[in-house]
Amino acid sequence: DIFPNKLACPALRLIVDMTLSNIESLPGFKQDRLAVIKALGLPQNTDMDFACLRDDIASRVTHGSAYPAALVPFKKMIEDNAAKTLHAVYAGKA
Repeated sequence: DIFPNKLACPALRLIVDMTLSNIESLPGFKQDRLAVIKALGLPQNTDMDFACLRDDIASRVTHGSAYPAALVPFKKMIEDNAAKTLHAVYAGKA
């Protein structure tokens, strides 16, 4: 993971969690999240953070793994929603 992140910083975790609870109100955000969860074969009630997902994918690709095949069709959407998530966290609003 790239630091600082919500896994290593309790204060940032609180901010991220509060932001994530509000960000689903952005048009299309929840639908995008559910589409990615479905593509991964996960239950619909799975928590998924686009910023953490993008961080995980970037780490894998940087270390020589292929971009996850199931997520290739969603690559731009993942990037865009990760950027929206990070902006919302650091701007303090979704």
